[in-house]
Amino acid sequence: MVRRRPSPAWHLLGTAGLVLSAVLYLVYNQWQARPIDEPAAGPVALAPAPPAVDAASFADTLFAGAAQVLAEDGIEAAQVSGTRGHPDRIQVVVPGDLALALVNLRLTRFAEDRGGVALGASEVVPGRRLEVRCGFDGTVTTVFTCDRDRSKARRAGQIAVVVSGVGQHGWDDPLLERFSRQSEPLTLALVPNSARAEDFAAQAREAGHEILVELGAGEVAEAGDDEEGLLSAKVRNALQVVPKARGLAVSAEDGAAGDSHGADGLLAAVRGRGMYYFDGGASTAELTGVGGGTGVQCVGRDLDLDRDDDQAAIEARLWELGELAARNGQAVGLLRAHRNGLAALEAVLPRLAARGHRVVPASQVAR
Repeated sequence: MVRRRPSPAWHLLGTAGLVLSAVLYLVYNQWQARPIDEPAAGPVALAPAPPAVDAASFADTLFAGAAQVLAEDGIEAAQVSGTRGHPDRIQVVVPGDLALALVNLRLTRFAEDRGGVALGASEVVPGRRLEVRCGFDGTVTTVFTCDRDRSKARRAGQIAVVVSGVGQHGWDDPLLERFSRQSEPLTLALVPNSARAEDFAAQAREAGHEILVELGAGEVAEAGDDEEGLLSAKVRNALQVVPKARGLAVSAEDGAAGDSHGADGLLAAVRGRGMYYFDGGASTAELTGVGGGTGVQCVGRDLDLDRDDDQAAIEARLWELGELAARNGQAVGLLRAHRNGLAALEAVLPRLAARGHRVVPASQVAR
């Protein structure tokens, strides 16, 4: 008996079934071994997640959130990959300037925040390879293998934040204390004719911040080319109020970089005092060469942080400042003294520092 040849319609259906099976097989394999989900574009606050209710949901939340959590320490998404299984295995390339102990701490907190625990951690190769086993209700669901690569470094740089107008706009003790409690060093440009300038300076300096004296509105223009020594007298009077100021600041509204007479007079007033000059109205590039031949170092701002008096907008600009520092090695941000700016500093500066940036006084980036 001759076997009947299938009709063309059945042949097409059979072919379609084979193709569908192949596609499903490929999708399954790609799902089993795929990169960890990348964090959303741009730095975002880590949203609290509900605690896992079982081992499966705990594993899912660790796998989905690992790259975003590790980004807080400056580990890029491309350095985190993983495969699903029993347990899941996540590989992390740790830059050489990040200690494995800090990665261990980050992963331990990650597991606890999601309702599980870190069941154990061990340095398989001391200083080079760390294995962290996380689980739920005694079951290991996820194993992180963290390999430290000394040839890699985090994308980071030096960041200086100059706060202008300190003591000028309704400052009070609680506001000063909050600025002073900042864990990262700020550069505070103090208006010397404010009621409690000396007290503000002493408290901030004791907390580890750098102090500048800032000339008030119109003072540079009023002094002109300083032939009569008016600027020198103003600086001398300011230093009697704030004797340990590290530098002289001119506010963004009165920057003198575009005025050769004003800049010359200011540099002459600073020369010989061991101080540097900060011009809030000029960029770093515009100040290049201004202090040449005088022996006075100059600093300009690379980014205005509060063009909008809005906390979220200022936070976004701080992240831009971090990116600028990563590209150029250093960056200076200018912030007016107000509560929204302070709240933004409190929210973002510790995270920038955790990612590998060094927050420094402006004197350390002076040229």
